[in-house]
Parts: sequence; structure tokens; C-alpha cells
Amino acid sequence: FYSLGPPPPPLFSNTLFPPLLLNTPYAQYHLCRCPDLMSTIVSVASFQTTPSHIRATAVLSHLTRHSDNTKLLVTRTTGLLPVLVLSMNSTSGECRTQACRAVQNLAGERSCRSEVANAFDLLERLCACARGEAGRIARRSRVPLPCDDDLTSEERRKRRRDSATSEEERRSAVGALKNLTDEPANMIPMTNAGDCFATLMQIANGGGHGHVLTGMETGVTEEMQYMACDALATLSHWLRKIATSGVASAGGCGLTAGKPKELFRPSNQVVSWEQWA
Repeated sequence: FYSLGPPPPPLFSNTLFPPLLLNTPYAQYHLCRCPDLMSTIVSVASFQTTPSHIRATAVLSHLTRHSDNTKLLVTRTTGLLPVLVLSMNSTSGECRTQACRAVQNLAGERSCRSEVANAFDLLERLCACARGEAGRIARRSRVPLPCDDDLTSEERRKRRRDSATSEEERRSAVGALKNLTDEPANMIPMTNAGDCFATLMQIANGGGHGHVLTGMETGVTEEMQYMACDALATLSHWLRKIATSGVASAGGCGLTAGKPKELFRPSNQVVSWEQWA
């Protein structure tokens, strides 16, 4: 019999992807341009029943930090956005945090905001993470893993602590929503999502269940409130632009004389210029 040597390192461990390598812009730039590598990382991140998906999601989050990678990841990496949506529904708090950071970085690129906002179920997952409900939803909707029966009570308590919603997860989710509001075309998907406006108003108000003295929910910081207020102000600005964009051209026909009144501007006055019979 011959010796097989030491066992290989686990997939996506610190040996294969050391933090120093992922934090190097040169390495981030070239790793993102390896199609086979990116396809493998996305595939591993989709296996939510294995611990490796947490490391794979973290690798994707690090690659989105490079400004030259964002457009390439969104347009040419197949399955990236669905995998990030799946990771935001993970029972692991670290995985959800890394997924929210990745979406926040992708939404920072102007050319990617529209495609990110229109990804299926992405806005709903972001809103759940921002409200701190993603962990509870994931635990209720997901069947317990087979290995849960083999864990001790202490290990089960540790798993529940790991799946708890962190402050960084909520901050990244609110930051991603704020970045998405900078695109006027995202008004439609954010309105159709149903929870975006309510979530931003809840965060801007200090959370759903505020403290008796401070009025702020645990996990909601002043920075999160500022970003939520900024997002609401941006959305109101786009709504104002849409409301004032329908201005009739000067002149008229028939009995109408002079400059016509402006249309679609919010007022209590009835405008009857050129109405169809």
C-alpha cells in the first residue's frame, strides 16, 4: 500500500482563499475574470445545506468591492443575483450579512442598479434583512438540517446565536436600499415590492418596537436612520419630478387663448384644457 499523503484542505478555506489575497485589488480584479472559478463559487454558494456556502458568499462579497468588477459580475456571471437572494434567506447570519454587503456594492454602480432591483425577490429579501426578520423567516420556512439531531444542546444554542440578525446585516441592507433609490427607473420595482416604503419609514422612525427612553429599536443606529431618511428623500424627489414632468406646450386651439395651464402638478384646481369629450 502506498501513502496518500495528508487530506486536502476543505473547500474555500483560509488556505485556498486567504483574507490577504481577497483584500488585494489586483487579485480581486483577476479572480473575477476567471469564468470557471466564478461558476464554481456561485455553484458552491447555492448549496445552503453545507457550511461551504458561507465562505463562497464571503468570496463573492469581497470580489464586489472592486469597482471594475461590479458590472462584469452582474452582466456576465450567470446566476449571481439569484444566489445572493438565496443567501439572504440563509439560516446563517454571517451568510446573510455577506450577501447584503455584496448587493450594496453592486447597487453602488450606476449601470447595475436597474438590473439588481429587478432581480426576482431581491427587494423583498433586502427589506426582510433591514427589518431584522430574515433570520426568523428562514428558520420558520426551512426544514431543519439532518445534522441538527446529532448536535448537543450547547451546539444548538450556538447555531441559534449564529443565525441571529446582526447590526451589520441590517446596516448593509438599508445601505443597499439607499443605493438602489438613486436610480429613477427603480421607482416601479420598489413600488411593486410593497415593503420598500414601509421598511424605510420603519427604519427612519427608529424601528418597529422602539425603546422607552431612546425611541429606537435595538439594532437600529442613527446611521441607519440617516440612510433611510436619505432614501425616502430621494424617492420623494423622483415622485416630484414625475408629477411635474407633464407640462403642456404653450399655445392652444379653438377657444383656448394664451399659455395653457400646467398639467399633472399637484393642486386642488380642476384642469379642463383639451379634455376629450
